[in-house]
Amino acid sequence: MSAPSEWTGEHMRDVEMAAYLDRRLSGPERARVEGHLAECAECRLEMREVRGLLDRSARPRRLMVGAGLLAAAASLFLVLRPTVVDPPRGGGAPPALTAYGPTGEVPLAALRFVWGAAPGATAYRLTISGGNGVPVWSGSVADTVFVLPDSVPLGVDQQYVWIADALLGDGSSRSTGLHDFKPVR
Repeated sequence: MSAPSEWTGEHMRDVEMAAYLDRRLSGPERARVEGHLAECAECRLEMREVRGLLDRSARPRRLMVGAGLLAAAASLFLVLRPTVVDPPRGGGAPPALTAYGPTGEVPLAALRFVWGAAPGATAYRLTISGGNGVPVWSGSVADTVFVLPDSVPLGVDQQYVWIADALLGDGSSRSTGLHDFKPVR
């Protein structure tokens, strides 16, 4: 199932967010959403908040039946949107960074790496590796959106993984974890 092809106004609707988070978008639709997220800080923040709300849910993912439940949770969040973010509770691991994309099959021409910002981050380290685990590119970047330089060619229809780590001022870090993607034409 795919989301409607047009947004109302300048920002994404909860239906597009739910479809994106539920991985129900086709490659071109996902690329369009990731392109919007790359350019719209407000939608990136909103997507991160919705994903955080869903991640904190006690229900196992397998019990979420279809997009209706996900869309309802996203709609509820948008209506009851909290203004204060809960601080991490003592002793636990720091919250992970939200990864927006790429994931799955992605058009090579629209390939952008996008993740959520971490408060107090001094820099981000992005690492892209081939399916064999050998790094293809790794570097320190200042922003949460990155386009690979033309000097780093990626193979079409080959599997890759990426991870972004936030390097915090106190010496700690937060990570997106590994995410698979496959460039396609």
